[in-house]
Amino acid sequence: MANQCDTCYLINEKVIFLPHKNLFISRNNNTQHVIFSTASRCLVLLIVNHGNIVNHQQLYKRGWEEHGKQVTPNTLYQTISELRKQLGKAGLEINIINTIPRQGWVIDQESVVIEEYIPNDFSGQDVDLKPKEKVPSAKLPAWLSLARKLKAFARSLVSAQ
Repeated sequence: MANQCDTCYLINEKVIFLPHKNLFISRNNNTQHVIFSTASRCLVLLIVNHGNIVNHQQLYKRGWEEHGKQVTPNTLYQTISELRKQLGKAGLEINIINTIPRQGWVIDQESVVIEEYIPNDFSGQDVDLKPKEKVPSAKLPAWLSLARKLKAFARSLVSAQ
């Protein structure tokens, strides 16, 4: 099983989220949007719990406490606000992080599609999404076909720079 820091996510086919680089890449205009590592850790927790409410204490623990820091509720709220803002700048037209009053936050499972990928190589700027085994295209699962498209998109980002 891959380490979660070795995973990248495609959100609603519009934004690539690279947690290991604290980075969103817009598929609309190829722009990169850097976020704080604490925000990245919080978003990974929300993604892993896609469709389930993540409470304040879970976010405090993952975002800060596991790294030896204590923060105020205001810091958590600012982090969620900044995530929403950066996701919007990266091309998501809808707010994917919904507030559940007095409970926490959730990424809606009905309106948000999140696909997970395991890149093979983080050494360069390119996000390499090559499958580990060669499989005839006709027998490829849908996610693997999309992974190849994502790889081609990531390469076009590098060549455009």
